[in-house]
Amino acid sequence: MIAETYHTRLLEIIQFVNETQKTTMEAVAKRMSETLMQGGLVHLFGSGHSHLPVEEAFFRSGGLAPMNPIFDPSLMLHEGIQKIIRLERLEGYTKIVLDNYDVRKGEVLLIFSVSGKNPAPVDMALLAQAKGLYTVGITSLDYANNSPAMHSSGKHLHEVADTVIDLGVPFGDALVVDDRLPGLKSAGAGATIISLYIVNMLQMMVVDKYLQAELEPPLTVCFNTGEAAASAQNAATYDSIRARMRHL
Repeated sequence: MIAETYHTRLLEIIQFVNETQKTTMEAVAKRMSETLMQGGLVHLFGSGHSHLPVEEAFFRSGGLAPMNPIFDPSLMLHEGIQKIIRLERLEGYTKIVLDNYDVRKGEVLLIFSVSGKNPAPVDMALLAQAKGLYTVGITSLDYANNSPAMHSSGKHLHEVADTVIDLGVPFGDALVVDDRLPGLKSAGAGATIISLYIVNMLQMMVVDKYLQAELEPPLTVCFNTGEAAASAQNAATYDSIRARMRHL
């Protein structure tokens, strides 16, 4: 059954991430925690479906408050597929996007891109590095190695980022291979689910580091748990960073 195989493949890739990427993720979480403990922010960027883990981390119940999304509606999906395809392949466009955000030297930027081949994530990494940020590429190495780079440098995201976390999904991202299927003979996207897992695991690793340091982690509380109490808690958590977070 296609559905059962899809479930199995997802679990296999999560296990792959746990077994092969944990050391890298722990190192990234250490950089994130150092940034946050010094009053900084962790920034996130992605285009197309890769903006979804950026959404996931922002103002999320049980998640870290200082997770600052770099959003551009034109790089999402709701303004049209052809528009995003053109813009994420247009070198220089992400400079316009990044210029609207307060990013600072020493802070961390998580960049999500399944293939890592388009100019948007590559440009974002290079621009952020020029500003002194530590860049983390969260991408599929198998996809990248089987897909030519479109950036003028000839490089993929994993070749320019300071650190790379491998999503572990295959070229084309569809997880279930079956000769009865059309095209690449595969179905069932996995990168979004794996990206959401990774962005939440990184945050929980940071929470561990706060607790180990006997510090209170800056967590967001869901309003639906009791609006007055949640509002008070969130106000206290966000007050010191509100001015820097564009989308609050």
